[in-house]
Amino acid sequence: MAETDDVDLACSVTWGTADPVAEMLKRLPARWAVALLTDGERQPVQLICLRDLRQGLRGRLEQVPGGKRVNWADLVRGVRWAAVDSDFEADWVYLRAARQFFPAIYQQIVEKNQPWFVHVDPEAQYPRYVRSTALAADSGICLGPFPDRNAAGKLIELMEDAFDLCRYYNILTQYPAGKACAYKEMGKCPAPCDGSISIEQYRRMIEMSVLALAEPGRFIEEQTRRMEQAAAELRFETAAKIKAYISQLNQIGKGALRCARPLGEFAFVTLQRGPRKGQVKVFLILPDRIEPVLCICGAGNRGEGFDAQEAVNLLLNRAGGVRAVEAHTDFIGLVARHLFSTKANGGVFIPLSELTEAAVIDAVVRLSRRAIAAAAESAAASDNSGTTDKQSP
Repeated sequence: MAETDDVDLACSVTWGTADPVAEMLKRLPARWAVALLTDGERQPVQLICLRDLRQGLRGRLEQVPGGKRVNWADLVRGVRWAAVDSDFEADWVYLRAARQFFPAIYQQIVEKNQPWFVHVDPEAQYPRYVRSTALAADSGICLGPFPDRNAAGKLIELMEDAFDLCRYYNILTQYPAGKACAYKEMGKCPAPCDGSISIEQYRRMIEMSVLALAEPGRFIEEQTRRMEQAAAELRFETAAKIKAYISQLNQIGKGALRCARPLGEFAFVTLQRGPRKGQVKVFLILPDRIEPVLCICGAGNRGEGFDAQEAVNLLLNRAGGVRAVEAHTDFIGLVARHLFSTKANGGVFIPLSELTEAAVIDAVVRLSRRAIAAAAESAAASDNSGTTDKQSP
């Protein structure tokens, strides 16, 4: 995260020990916000995110003194806040504020949403796929993100099965004097460990598997043509094997593997709810940053009322066509949590490579429908409007 990426908690209210809390609360908005509570010296006390800032702070500052709970009324003398309008924006503002005001515990916060990746270097001495939460690698390719450790492991198993790669790294490192495992006998591994193929040939197998991950659509098209040709030549057994192979590869890009792409391609546009009905906030997501780009106003539930092509041009121009060399797990972890979220009222994400006028219009329509459903759900649970989403330890 860039050193200059400080959050602007521009709105603030302060009060003295003799000032009535009830009067201070009237100066706060009854809306969703990330807020920093400060003491009499204006030093940070706690960072919180509240759906209703006024009601949420009333629950803290008007509590009866005594007992084991912190007496916030005696401790807090000010609040700074930034309004937010979606779970995604709230997490983005909160993350940046936590880094700025609570650097000592910041790492504890980001570790809660640590994404998983898969590293592979076809040119390594003994190449293999490895899962990790780290981005840093001296060489090779970083793939992901994945929602959890198991999903990263699933991709590795898929590549091993689809490309007949070595399953036992400890034996592979004994090349060429290793003792082949049962996968060689089953015809599911060419056994580089015992020298049946050279380690250089094995590196090219790894390289082919990486190319399939980088461009799964094109790779599947090639295999489909092979299958059709085999069937036309009445080589039905070969065609059946290729069909099973294609079925394996079709898992790439779906479910928990839908973001299994080289990290340099981690680029999205997300549309999130705005402050008012018919307003949509649009964010650009790149490996090193999240950037609010525009607010679409007057967008109806059919996607009318704005120039979608103008929005696309602005976003592509802002992206600049150049990916950052340095990526940040903090941002990627935040985005990954929302990419893999099952919340019905979440935002809409569009890969930057698929950003078109039609995609933006479709996203606006989907977001509008989700907002209507979320409003109905919120009305049914209005008695919980002061619930705290998160707070600093």
